[in-house]
Amino acid sequence: MLEAIYRYHDGTKHRFHAFARSLGYLDWASQPNPFRSFHDSPAIALSPRPDAAAATASVGAMLRYSLGISAWKRDAWFRWPLRVNPSSGNLHPTEAYVVGCPGGVYALSAVCTHLGCITRFLSDQGVIACPCHGSRFDLEGNVVEGPAPRPLPWLDVGLDTSGLLVVDTAITVAHGKVFKA
Repeated sequence: MLEAIYRYHDGTKHRFHAFARSLGYLDWASQPNPFRSFHDSPAIALSPRPDAAAATASVGAMLRYSLGISAWKRDAWFRWPLRVNPSSGNLHPTEAYVVGCPGGVYALSAVCTHLGCITRFLSDQGVIACPCHGSRFDLEGNVVEGPAPRPLPWLDVGLDTSGLLVVDTAITVAHGKVFKA
């Protein structure tokens, strides 16, 4: 079994002089809808939209370049998103939720703590839900319904040297740590 995992890993990663194997085209029918909206949630124009307020430029760019989804990858059992700006090596899910709150923003990992599936926000129920085994989390990442054994991790939020808002999905922070802009 381990050999099959190593073969898959080596066969699907980008290399310095070559891209990973692929179908040779994007499967546009299964691409994410970048224009999703959620009932009763206010729509805020973000950069690069022409009607966006200047103050939203760093948030818009951060979402576009660090969390934006460019395609979906799939194998026999799973389907996962690929970021616009992936890390080096294998492309892997690194989605996050950026949540506004009084006094700032915080970020939660979108990876379920049960088996690593990518969760989805269910706006009509106000929860984050895992489609794989039914775990549910509140908007602070707390487990509302199992089998998830732990809350969703809070992620590091900060500004880079150019003032752009950045979520580092590799660094977890204490529950309740809010970034104040």
